[in-house]
Amino acid sequence: MMKRSLFKILVLMVLFSTWAFSQTPSITITIPNGSASWEIGSTQTIYWNSSNLSSGTCSDVTKAYQDICEASGNTWTSNYLSISLYKGGSPVVSISSSVEVQGGGSLSWTIPTSLSAGSDYKVRVEYSNDPTVYDMSDDNFELTLPPSITVTSPNGGENWAIGSTHTILWSSTNIDYVRIKLYKSGALYYYNDSEGDITSNGSYSWTIPSTLSAGGDYKIRVEYSNDPTVYDMSDNDFSLTDTTQT
Repeated sequence: MMKRSLFKILVLMVLFSTWAFSQTPSITITIPNGSASWEIGSTQTIYWNSSNLSSGTCSDVTKAYQDICEASGNTWTSNYLSISLYKGGSPVVSISSSVEVQGGGSLSWTIPTSLSAGSDYKVRVEYSNDPTVYDMSDDNFELTLPPSITVTSPNGGENWAIGSTHTILWSSTNIDYVRIKLYKSGALYYYNDSEGDITSNGSYSWTIPSTLSAGGDYKIRVEYSNDPTVYDMSDNDFSLTDTTQT
């Protein structure tokens, strides 16, 4: 009889432990959770799951729901999630400190342009009512610089002879291929389709076609092949001269 009683007690203890564990507050980040690559300045969505988190507390502890609490003249204090960005294990940005508690959540975040590129970032989601309840990205994710181009030559004031060969120079970030176009008085004047996309290695040797006309209102435009809205042009006009004229 005693053995049967002990067995029942053990079963009850196991069942209680299982139930208690299932009621433990938890947060689990799903995105970013490692290996993501997000561009600085872009808008991304952080996702997480949570369970057994109270959305708030009533001044009358017998009232578990906000509408009942407030309808009875009591004060409801909401609980929130705070979301932070970590780099190299240290917090660098508070993304939000007032995210509503719910079973599954998401937050749209525009990544500040003040952040630096790096591959050692993590996101932390924390329960305001108990900071020991939190989760962080399992592995690091990456923030990358947005693509950019800067034309350095010709950048204004140059005099290039028609028919001669000159080097167009530019610097770029996160750009693989570019297209180079010649503008005159603010309008596209010359682009050789046969040249196609050019590897963005920072320089291109250009033999100026003899069909072009002389003028002092030219600019070079270097644009990203995958996204022509990413480009740069000569800061000021340069000149093409016709050496055949006397």
